[in-house]
Amino acid sequence: MRDKIIHQYWDINQLLIWKTITEEIPPLIIGLKSILAKLDKEE
Repeated sequence: MRDKIIHQYWDINQLLIWKTITEEIPPLIIGLKSILAKLDKEE
């Protein structure tokens, strides 16, 4: 997706980008925070 946004910005699907930002990234952030918290407890 990054390559298309950077080099072919005239051909991107803005709705797909918005869906990714609003629906797919937030759960990833939650998961990453959980992983980081577990790693902090192990140290």
